[in-house]
Amino acid sequence: MHLLIWRTVIILQVISCVILSIISVSTHSWVYTTDRYEHRGLWKVCSHEGCLDIEKQINIPGWLYMVRALTCLSIILYIVIIVYFLSICMFVIHWNHNFIASTLILISGLFMFIALGLYTRNINIRNSKWGWSYMVGWVGFFYSLLTFCIAFVYSRMVSKEARKFIENYVEEQQALEDMREEEEENDERAIAV
Repeated sequence: MHLLIWRTVIILQVISCVILSIISVSTHSWVYTTDRYEHRGLWKVCSHEGCLDIEKQINIPGWLYMVRALTCLSIILYIVIIVYFLSICMFVIHWNHNFIASTLILISGLFMFIALGLYTRNINIRNSKWGWSYMVGWVGFFYSLLTFCIAFVYSRMVSKEARKFIENYVEEQQALEDMREEEEENDERAIAV
């Protein structure tokens, strides 16, 4: 029963990571520019006149394409993790699959970390301040680290239970084999007499 609670918590946390990442990536408040009164996201630039696609506003630098790609890969990987982890929970699967799922959570979080780091390094913040979408991205990253830690602990717990189950199974099989041998010896003695 306690493993079911762990599974539920992990799945809900991964879903939360997906939601936080989608909110961060899809909104346009990564940076507020104070001198021109505009705010920018990964896809749009907005001002008091309205929002435009970022491609119409500026030449897109290569690093912004990389940030976009990494954030989208992170979201896709989170969705794959949800499907993968649900399949693990529905079927009795070897503990290594739980370890793989926790590793995928870490990789997805690292994609988001690299994307946020690239954005932080390359944006000119002199007359700007960081927006709430950008902060939500960082919260999502730290939440994915927490989710990885919990999923890793869960995979270790499952592996211990799997080892106990295998040891008990081997002991039971050995005891059954010993009983069969003993019965065969008794049968042979009874025939000999």
